[in-house]
Amino acid sequence: TYLSSNMKLAQQQGSKLTEDFGPIIVPKHHYFVMGVNRLFSKDSRNGLGYIKEESIVGKSEFVFYPFTDVRMVQ
Repeated sequence: TYLSSNMKLAQQQGSKLTEDFGPIIVPKHHYFVMGVNRLFSKDSRNGLGYIKEESIVGKSEFVFYPFTDVRMVQ
């Protein structure tokens, strides 16, 4: 429901809510990150660009989605 009701607004704002994009080439030592498909979400498609590896200060310790693959990351 969210996507269908906000797709037109996203297009008007120039936001890539769910459209296909790419292919892209991510530079070495950089990451391409994706948000949550909300109009306020910023990610590599909408404003952030690539994230430098040296800028990442945390790491994942737990995967909770998809629910069929819930696990601790080692």
